Amino acid sequence: MWSSGASSLEHIAWRDQPSLFEFASLNKKRDAPMAYSPKTIHEVWNRGRVIAEQDPAVWRTDECGAWIRREHYGHESSEYGWKIENVTAGGASNLDNLRPLHCGNSFDPGLGHAQCHVTGDQEGVDPHEHIVSTPRNRRLDHQD
Repeated sequence: MWSSGASSLEHIAWRDQPSLFEFASLNKKRDAPMAYSPKTIHEVWNRGRVIAEQDPAVWRTDECGAWIRREHYGHESSEYGWKIENVTAGGASNLDNLRPLHCGNSFDPGLGHAQCHVTGDQEGVDPHEHIVSTPRNRRLDHQD
């Protein structure tokens, strides 16, 4: 479960893997987040993937398939927290260059694709139905 407690390495040493919150905290970008207007936040939110079974005003997924929740913008400690990333190296922060990404994921402009560390958890979902009743995320084990 997500916690807002300590995120130090000694706190996670007793487990094999950090929680999504702890992983995202260890995987922070080097630059401070840019402040965006509510209009820009809304427009970038609309660039997230709509999932037919979920309310698009509340739920979307990023390009890694990770669930993000609209009101959790900027909430790094949330399982569904998301941020806005500029996907161009040194490019202007206009809408064409901005993407919504889960706080545990990032975009590498040099490689031209997302670095996916968190994705939607489809375990237990019937592959023929593709219906997720309760969105949930999981940390990927691979290293980019």
